[in-house]
Amino acid sequence: MIPNDEAFRERARRARVNVLVEAGAGTGKTTLLVDRVIDGLIHRKFPFSRILLITFMDKAQEEMRRRVGSRLDAMLLEEAFDPETAALLQAARQALPAAQITTIHGFCRQILSEFGADFGIPVGFEVLDEVEQLRLWDECFTGWVKDLGKPAPGRTMDRLLEAGIPWEQMVSWARQISRWAEVPDLSGQFPDLSAFVTTRHGEARQLFNMAQQLAEPGDRGREQIAQVVEQFDWMERLGVTQWPRILARWTRGLGPQGNKKNWADPDALAVQKEWMRGFKEELSALRQQMADSYLADWVNLVAGQFRPTWRETRFNARLVTYDDLII
Repeated sequence: MIPNDEAFRERARRARVNVLVEAGAGTGKTTLLVDRVIDGLIHRKFPFSRILLITFMDKAQEEMRRRVGSRLDAMLLEEAFDPETAALLQAARQALPAAQITTIHGFCRQILSEFGADFGIPVGFEVLDEVEQLRLWDECFTGWVKDLGKPAPGRTMDRLLEAGIPWEQMVSWARQISRWAEVPDLSGQFPDLSAFVTTRHGEARQLFNMAQQLAEPGDRGREQIAQVVEQFDWMERLGVTQWPRILARWTRGLGPQGNKKNWADPDALAVQKEWMRGFKEELSALRQQMADSYLADWVNLVAGQFRPTWRETRFNARLVTYDDLII
């Protein structure tokens, strides 16, 4: 909005279609909104029952009500109107205390108080503030986790923990999922770690044997492939249950290394470096596929089992959240 563009302001005041006004602080957005209310009351003869003003904060809604009241009072005192317009202004001033000037959550609460019972919302509900909601959610989630006795649900949670996903991250995901209006049914195919490890382990050992024959001791390329083989050997000894965690954390020392001056056949080093590039890319894709699968399992578990428990817990106590009001 251009502060001195009165013609633009007038068009916005009188517009009979939806109007979007983008403007910075102090440029008159609230004044324009009050102008549109007055235009609706006087020129279009709308009663306050057909006008809805939504603000973002409780303080802002009170300020809006005060501004509209002050404008109506000033008009009634300072201007001479025909009897019909004067009556409209008087009626608007009397209706102002009950006018729909509210926040989006306040407006939704009013609708649900009147019609919510038809859609499963508890009659006479109270709205949880953020602190109360967090406390009740923590209690409900903790109880749900303790009751995860069935093999499939419990195993899903154990798999994520075994993979090294922090419990705090799982709780954070569950809290976010609990607030979604809808949860998609996710699917994620877990990768074949055995095929990856077996194939890459064999290839790395062949490259290591070649490096022992062609590279001088101390060459960083020779040391690198030796470390890769050692990592795979260690994984084989630990067993497959530990592979997800190890692969998820294997992120360092994967950039191709080595100096061709230290190799009897520089082309052999080039082959090893190309293998390292491919290994790094494949490992990165593998980790992403693992993460997608773990997340899908957790989302589906939380959505299918915890969300209904969370809804039942708060609704049985005649409690709703701010998210419930919107949803």
